[in-house]
Amino acid sequence: MRGEFAGAEQFGFERTRGRAPVTLRRERDGETAFGGEEDGVTIVNLTPGTKFALWRELDLGLGVSFPRTRAAAFDAQGVVSVFWHF
Repeated sequence: MRGEFAGAEQFGFERTRGRAPVTLRRERDGETAFGGEEDGVTIVNLTPGTKFALWRELDLGLGVSFPRTRAAAFDAQGVVSVFWHF
C-alpha cells in the first residue's frame, strides 16, 4: 500500500482574454510506502518548469524533476506534459 500526495503553484501574467501565454510552475509530489520491503520510506520530488499556451485550450509543459529525499530513484529527470482544457 502506498500513500501519494501532490501540489502545484503557478506564477504567470494574463492576456486580456484570461490565459497566460507563459506560466512558471513549481510542483511537488511524493509517496510513502506502508508495508513491504520499503515500509515507511518517503520520497519527495520538486519539479520546477514552464507551461506554454500553444493554441486555444492546448498547453505544453516542460520541467525537470529533482528528488528532495535520500530515498531517490533518480538524480534528475525531464518532464513533458500536455494540458487540454475542455
